[in-house]
Amino acid sequence: MEIGQENERRLAKRTPCFLAGRYTSKESYFCELGCEDISVKGVKVFTLSPLKVDSYLRFDITTKKRSLIPVEGKICWSKKAVHGWHSGITFDRDLSFDVKKII
Repeated sequence: MEIGQENERRLAKRTPCFLAGRYTSKESYFCELGCEDISVKGVKVFTLSPLKVDSYLRFDITTKKRSLIPVEGKICWSKKAVHGWHSGITFDRDLSFDVKKII
């Protein structure tokens, strides 16, 4: 089942990564996510539950140095994966650093 559309027209090159993160659900539970690729403009994440397309999500990404980066963005697409969901998120503001430095 696919929700929204996976748009391949990217404005910035995404870099493959394996970063952990977390967000707070509507029920105020912490939920884990995994970042699979990232750019200054957006990220592809893996979650156990679907994220609602066209909604906004605030979440933290844990860097390789164990610091947290708070980010926020719009969920552009969500697609069922084998053991969860993949989603594409466009950041509200471009990241101000080279993403290769955090992976």
